[in-house]
Amino acid sequence: MREIRFRAWNKVKKIMITDVINNCINSFETVLKHSQIYEVTQYIGLKDNEYVEIYDEDIIEFFEVNRFVRGEVEWLQEDCRFVVRVADEYGQHYTELYGDENFDCTVIGNMYENKDLLED
Repeated sequence: MREIRFRAWNKVKKIMITDVINNCINSFETVLKHSQIYEVTQYIGLKDNEYVEIYDEDIIEFFEVNRFVRGEVEWLQEDCRFVVRVADEYGQHYTELYGDENFDCTVIGNMYENKDLLED
């Protein structure tokens, strides 16, 4: 069974909070009540090549069709699944996330601290 874990980006202090909301339900409820201050992301149940947990809105790099690409992990509501949104010179497409525990990729940042990693 997949472990349910969250982290939160504090928009005011510009820091990522992980341990507090995973270890204390009261802290998580506080984060949700103050959604104007926090953006909450969820662990998707997979780890990268270095065993780093992959979260929604992480930026990952992986090999696809004879080249390395970068994309943002996002929740695709209409399909009820996490995917990687890749925007490149060929347009935008979604890549399916799969694997028992690991996805052959590297987490290189997230949309809050490293959005520029997706810009060319």
